[in-house]
Amino acid sequence: MPDELPVDVFTELGRVTWAAIKLEDYVEDLCSHIDPVNPWTDKRQVSAKIRDGPGCQAALCDP
Repeated sequence: MPDELPVDVFTELGRVTWAAIKLEDYVEDLCSHIDPVNPWTDKRQVSAKIRDGPGCQAALCDP
């Protein structure tokens, strides 16, 4: 096993990491449209907001 990974591996890892960071920004914005909350008091992680999203959306659509 080589001591160092090829530059291409690090390049791809950086690209994927940056895409994940940018995706979190978009998801945060989308979550705020589905379930508007005060960002100063809502300290849930984005993953928790995604998990709670279908329930919030169902509550909005329920007559």
